[in-house]
Formats: sequence, C-alpha cells, structure tokens
Amino acid sequence: MRSFIFIISVLFSTVAMAQEPKEFLVISYNVENFLCPTVWRDSTLPTPSAFERVAISQFQQKAQAISASLRAYAQWDAIGIIGLCEVDDRRALNELVYRTPLSHTKWSILHRDSPDHRGIDVALLYQRELLHFRNCRWVGVRSEYDTLVYPTREMLYASFRVGKSDTIHFVLCHWPSKLSAATSERRIVHAAAYQLQNVLDSVRKCDIAAKIVVMGDMNTTPDDVIFQSFASPVLDSARLQGKLINLAQCTQLPYRRYPTYQYNGDWQTIDMFFLSPAICEGTGCCLQADAKERLPAFLFEPDLEYGGQRPKRTYYGFRFREGYSDHLPVSILLRYQ
Repeated sequence: MRSFIFIISVLFSTVAMAQEPKEFLVISYNVENFLCPTVWRDSTLPTPSAFERVAISQFQQKAQAISASLRAYAQWDAIGIIGLCEVDDRRALNELVYRTPLSHTKWSILHRDSPDHRGIDVALLYQRELLHFRNCRWVGVRSEYDTLVYPTREMLYASFRVGKSDTIHFVLCHWPSKLSAATSERRIVHAAAYQLQNVLDSVRKCDIAAKIVVMGDMNTTPDDVIFQSFASPVLDSARLQGKLINLAQCTQLPYRRYPTYQYNGDWQTIDMFFLSPAICEGTGCCLQADAKERLPAFLFEPDLEYGGQRPKRTYYGFRFREGYSDHLPVSILLRYQ
C-alpha cells in the first residue's frame, strides 16, 4: 500500500513539475548600423559612402559585440524573441545567428530587404523550440490617401503559438526620426502610425482579445501625441477604448523603465513596448515583473563632453570603434504555461 501511495505521489509531483510556468524574454534592440563588409556588396550598386565602408574584421567584431550584449543582458533567462533594428541584410543576420555564441540556441530569422534609402531593415529572431511560427507580413509605410510607399523601414508583423494554445502577435517597428512638425519626416511618422493601426484592427477583427506586442525604435519619446491614437498609459482607458498600453508611461504595471538613447548629453526613452490589455491581465502567456538590473556595465563609457555615462557606440562620425550600439536594449518578460 505504501508503494502504491508513493507511486501516486511521484506521478502527481511529475505532473506538477510539467505544468510549472516557464518564462522567456522579448528583447528589442537597435544595434546601430550592423552593416555587411563593402567587399560583399553588389558591384553594380553605387560606390558606398565612407560611412558604409566596413572591413570584414569590423563586421565580425560587431556581430560578436551584439551577441555579447544580448547574452549578458539576458543573464540566465531564456530569450524567446529578439527584435533588431538597423541590420543590413540576411548575411549579417546569418553571421550573428550561426557564427557567434548565439548559435548555441536554435534561432529562426524573419527578414527581408526594405525600401529604406539607407539600406537598413528590421529583423525578428525567434527561438523555434519556444515559439511556433504561424504567419508574418511586412507592412510598408504609406499615408491613408497615397499608394506610394515611403523609402523607409517596413514594419514586421508576425504571430506565434506559445505554450499549449496561446497566440501572440508581434509588430516590430523602426519609425523615422521626428525632427519637427513641419518636416516630411513627421508626415512619414503619421503614415507609420496609420499603418500600425491597420495592423491592429486586422488582428482584433479576428480576435478582439488578442495578445499583441508592439516594440522597436519609435524615434520619439513616450509622451508624443502620435501614440494617443492607438495607446494609453492607463490600463482602464486602454481596455475601454480598445487601445494598447503605453508601457513606458504606465505606472500600474511592474516594468523597469530607463532611457535608451543619448543625444548631446540628453537621455531619452525612444525604444519601447506597447502591449494589449489581454497580455497584461490575462491568463496563459502574460507579462511578468522584470525588476532585474539587466544592463551590463560594458555597454557604457564615460561621457567626457557632457559628464556621466553614455552608450558605448560603434561609430563616432565615420570612425569605427569597438563599441556595441548607440541604443540600449529593452525587454519584457513573458510567462507561459
């Protein structure tokens, strides 16, 4: 009888262990001009500028730096999704995924060349042992009344099944710079917000309570009025108005906020997340507190001009340095069953 009880106890313990919730990080990182070597470029293309002349050794060094940043930032947590901004092409991503310590994880790559005039794109890396790919599409930036696609980075939409039955929808953005309200760049930002809203409407048409993560380099601060059309910093308002939650402004959720970019000594938060209420308050795959001090010290260097510290970037003007990026990575921690 005791043996029977012991076996039942072991079985219950095994089931409980199998149902233990798991966690993974979703990281968004502008990696600052991860450019392929000039010698790899198509000889029929115009001669690259001095800024684009990258040696093979510099390219390999940059790939190792990105890998080191991501691995140190994650600490002991598994990384499920990595959204990258400012990557050159698939060859750069192959170098990162297959020829750095990131190769210890089974990554799949979502990328295509965008119409950006600088030739830089967004890309999504996902761990295929954690996330099961469903579909994706690239979203060109154009205004409501125009069929012309602006020469800027496309947004990337992708959906995945996580755990037993949850589906999560991701949108990775790298929006144009906000210079002033009168510039053409500002019009492109409005066009990007319009196209993002179209994606959100399309997802919610199929599932009103969809779990959505919008992330990336938005090139403007969280208080910009551009976000008010699709996001709110207040949970109740987001839920009632069918909007996303502006995580960088929301004080009701356990999320560690910090500036991600420095310009002339001024720190700003321009890399951010927007989440649907369902992923913040729901069951299954949901947002978890992430209070760890993740930023490794080697991502910074002394700011001799303005004081304090600044990101240890790759380029100063045309000069290549053994840095990491002019942006800091940001993340959310998701728990799933």
